[in-house]
Amino acid sequence: MDRDRDGTDRLDAWLMPFLAVMRRKTLRAWAPLYLRGLLGPGDRKSFRPMAARLGLAGRDQLQHFIAKRCWLICPGVA
Repeated sequence: MDRDRDGTDRLDAWLMPFLAVMRRKTLRAWAPLYLRGLLGPGDRKSFRPMAARLGLAGRDQLQHFIAKRCWLICPGVA
């Protein structure tokens, strides 16, 4: 991902307002990883290849993140 002059990731900066409305810490941690998997290199965007590219031990945590409906419903967002 592209880095700004101050060394921060552009994706992290863009995600800040969205992450701020997510109530659970675990959801705020997994959202950037999942997006990096989708936006990053690689032809296959299923859980197993994305988890391997992200250096995760397995696909279960990514899959669990997507399966949770609570990340779709954020308080204060119409």
